[in-house]
Amino acid sequence: MIGLEYILQVHNIQHQEIAEQLGIKKQNINLWIKGKQNISKKYLPRLAEQFDLPEEFFQKELTEIERLIVQKKKLQKEINPVIVGYQQQLSFECENEPDIIEVPIYNTKEMNEIEFEIERVKVLEGFRNILAKVNKDYELNTFQQLVLLFQDHADEPVLRHTIDALSYYFGVLPDWVGDPDGEVIIEKLIDSFREFDSKD
Repeated sequence: MIGLEYILQVHNIQHQEIAEQLGIKKQNINLWIKGKQNISKKYLPRLAEQFDLPEEFFQKELTEIERLIVQKKKLQKEINPVIVGYQQQLSFECENEPDIIEVPIYNTKEMNEIEFEIERVKVLEGFRNILAKVNKDYELNTFQQLVLLFQDHADEPVLRHTIDALSYYFGVLPDWVGDPDGEVIIEKLIDSFREFDSKD
């Protein structure tokens, strides 16, 4: 299913209705959706403006994240949410250096849920990409251990602090990011990593 068809479904718009809005025949919409004809460059900007989405969304198969963005844009139009704050999160969009982005916090549960889902899917895609490159038994074993740790101990502070310490140690997080409550534990863990390294 190409993006245009998915977008129309999400917005509950019939082919005839969008054809009338664009001033073209329904047959053109059908050809676009079936992939028998590209969407005319004349209409792409109009569609992008109407749905507040990038032009490329309309002529390709959408990823899971892109489908969530379509849902988010529709929800924004329907409920007109207000941003009440921002939450810092690690960005998965920067491959070379770690980056922290500010994700909006809205005054509505629905918008916050879809924002969370978008970030969750980004993390899942990150894991899929890494697992696709795993080709050694010990690497797979490490991931299996991580799954077990998170399955049984995700809420344990020692697990979170250990991951924070490892992130600082390997430069995954910028130096200025931190949890004041866990800084002493993190420093002790980093010191123990350094001590272990010096023995090698």
